[in-house]
Amino acid sequence: MKNKTIILILIIFILTLGIGYASLESDMNIDGDISIEGNTFRVYEDGVVVLPTSNVSGNVNLTNYNKTINFNTTLGHQGEKFEFIAYVNNTGTLDAMLNSTTISGVESELLQFSLSYADGQALEQYDKFPKNCSKPIKISIEYIGNIDVQGDIAYAITLNFTKASSGSTEKIINYTPPTPTATIGTNTYSTLQAAIDEAPSSSTITLNKDTTENITIPSGSNIVIDLQNHTLSADSDNVVKNNGTVQITNGKLIRNGTNDEKQVINNTGTMTLNNVEVKHESYSVVTNTGTINFNSGKIWINGDVNQGVVNNNTGGTFNMTGGQIIAGRRQAVYNNGGTLRISGSSYLENASNASRACVQNVSGTTTVTGGTIISKKDGGIKLESGIVTIGTEGGTIDTSNPEIRGYTYGVYITGAGTLNWYDGILKGINNYIDGTANQEQNTQPHEGTETISSNTYHTAYLEPTT
Repeated sequence: MKNKTIILILIIFILTLGIGYASLESDMNIDGDISIEGNTFRVYEDGVVVLPTSNVSGNVNLTNYNKTINFNTTLGHQGEKFEFIAYVNNTGTLDAMLNSTTISGVESELLQFSLSYADGQALEQYDKFPKNCSKPIKISIEYIGNIDVQGDIAYAITLNFTKASSGSTEKIINYTPPTPTATIGTNTYSTLQAAIDEAPSSSTITLNKDTTENITIPSGSNIVIDLQNHTLSADSDNVVKNNGTVQITNGKLIRNGTNDEKQVINNTGTMTLNNVEVKHESYSVVTNTGTINFNSGKIWINGDVNQGVVNNNTGGTFNMTGGQIIAGRRQAVYNNGGTLRISGSSYLENASNASRACVQNVSGTTTVTGGTIISKKDGGIKLESGIVTIGTEGGTIDTSNPEIRGYTYGVYITGAGTLNWYDGILKGINNYIDGTANQEQNTQPHEGTETISSNTYHTAYLEPTT
């Protein structure tokens, strides 16, 4: 079966009949654009029809009285259906009624058309459309052909209106439009990606309901996405690919499904996360070569997964000022050549069966000036190469913040990296540190022990030398 491209022309207009009404033509037109809603496409003020599916495209031509929608769609298999809701708006000063409905160019062996009100009631001759009304009509086209065809065929559906007579009857339509997936101001969008593609710089997109969708923020974009406590999820690929500048707030980003080596977030641009939960069911959650500012929320792997949560790679900067990063059997953050900064009330942890440190600095720089880092099985921080700095040089020594605790060591060094220790407390069952640190000048470790969950930890913080 070869696909068939169908060009459908829908014309909705009012005809004024008789010399007596000729002077009232300007009051009897269906004023404004034909508005489209639903999950198929939408008409914008500039007359462009945006369709989220790749096999549908088109535009709108507006004239004084004739409102025309042109679009192309490919229906290639029996049972495939294309339908949408069009609103007939009578904003004139006279009541109108449907005089006739015509469909031209129809080949019954290929397509089946149906027209009704959006709630399923029949659309019939003499139906009344009072002034100032807006009534939703459903247009449905189903491919019923079972022969090989090619080429374009034009069809036209025409609704003819005239002045309402005394015998016309209005049908009351019981229809609630579906909630649009996303909005920018008063503009509504059937997909979040459609909103992103149309978003002006510095605009805020609001998500109005839970949705399953992969989105890409293009280079040059600068937008805010307010999830409004809803969930954006995906079953394949990344949930969010960011190449621009985006702030995401107040909701959840969830990657469902099995391990297919696709993170929830793939960031090459600049991303800010405020009050956002980011979760993967079976793989690492974030890969970053741009800049991520994580201020509040939770980034985590659900369950016993042998993957790191955040992979901060060469060229990447990951700033964490609050929130949580919770890992399974591997790292909360794997810093491989990037810049990692942890501060404020940040909390990082990996599981009791972890085979890796909570934070692993393979290369690059890690700076921890606040927060808590805990490994329940391995070290708190592992330094292979690069630089790890704990605290801030100079000033009054903070003896409790940050806290870095490891089941083995608080911090351990396995290569040629440099460890700078200025503030905070280190804790480990084997020892608080394995290696040598550059300490704040004129200080020495104040060593002690602490019992945590029936285990005795060696602890140390810095104090001035006497």
